[in-house]
Amino acid sequence: MPKIELPLDLCNMIADYLPKYILHDWVDINKLNWDMLSGNVNAIELLKENYNKINWYWLSGNPAAMQILKENLDKINWSMLSGNANAIELLKENPDRIKWSMLSSNPAVIELLKENQDKIEWHYLSRNTTAIPLLKENPDKISRNRATKRKPR
Repeated sequence: MPKIELPLDLCNMIADYLPKYILHDWVDINKLNWDMLSGNVNAIELLKENYNKINWYWLSGNPAAMQILKENLDKINWSMLSGNANAIELLKENPDRIKWSMLSSNPAVIELLKENQDKIEWHYLSRNTTAIPLLKENPDKISRNRATKRKPR
């Protein structure tokens, strides 16, 4: 089944109808690992309520955090964002901030990579399973060490 890309505002409207994750009363909010929660797609509402505890490095890689990230461009870790499958629009709006090594590893951005082949980090792209057609078009740029995987013993 092909992946359908929806506008962010429509995604947010749909999300309003989905069940929210809520902490149990017995959970001590001061003992939570905010670094790991910042990367958790189910913790967005909790992070919005505890904005000062957000770890921006981990949040930048969180596919569910696009709205928060768009509102805080100065706090984004662009390397992590470049590996975020849902960050395509934000990356297109800020091409000078893209970390091409991370982007080359991102399976969701093949079209963007095709449009910017001069910036591709071929070493990283060689491990990107969605990049096989692009690699076939450029066999001289394939990193043999990255494109092959050893079988476990």
